[in-house]
Amino acid sequence: MSFTSQETTSTTSGKLHPFDPVRPEEIRLAVRILEASFPGVPLRYNRIDIHEPIKQDVIPYIEAERLGKPLPPRPARLLYSYFSRVDTGVCIKALMNADTKSLIYAKEFPEGVQVRLSS
Repeated sequence: MSFTSQETTSTTSGKLHPFDPVRPEEIRLAVRILEASFPGVPLRYNRIDIHEPIKQDVIPYIEAERLGKPLPPRPARLLYSYFSRVDTGVCIKALMNADTKSLIYAKEFPEGVQVRLSS
């Protein structure tokens, strides 16, 4: 599932540092991606946050930044979420790409496993 939106343009402008915290518009984007991936299913979100890039992908960016050199393309801005389906109670972990506004995967936890839901 992929989205285009004026609202999310600022999150993918390349101005964000790979380790910047999740932004409100990214949380809204994640909700839209997940709701579109589970149409008509009520979802209860436990957590939506940044999935930090792996070290080997971010080292060239950090080194160029430290040396004042032109920055290479930053690693993909990834978001993750732990949530549950209200209709079945199934708990799911999802990974999304904020740059492409798409779902990478949504994996159900084994039966009986629950994520602690925030109050």
